[in-house]
Amino acid sequence: MATRNNYGNRSRDMSRAAQNALHDAVQRGEVSYQTARDYSGRFGRFATWVKETYGIKYMERIQPEHLVQYGRELAQEVADGDRSASSAQNLV
Repeated sequence: MATRNNYGNRSRDMSRAAQNALHDAVQRGEVSYQTARDYSGRFGRFATWVKETYGIKYMERIQPEHLVQYGRELAQEVADGDRSASSAQNLV
C-alpha cells in the first residue's frame, strides 16, 4: 500500500491532497484551472462524506463499495427531489 499521505500528494488531508494533485495537473497543462477548481469542490464533498460515513481519512483506503454507496445516496437525493440528476452526475 502507498504511504499514508494520499498517494504522495503532499498532504494527509484528502481534500488538500486532491487540490495538490489537481494543481500539478494544471501546471502540466492536463486540465484547465476552472476544471481543477470544479473537480476539487466535487471531490471535497466526497472526501467529507467518506470521512463522516466510514471514518476514512486516506485515499488509499477508499474501496469500490464506498463509491457505490456514495452514488446510491446521490441517487436517493435525486429521487427525493433534493438534487437534480445533472448535479448528482457532476458529483460522481
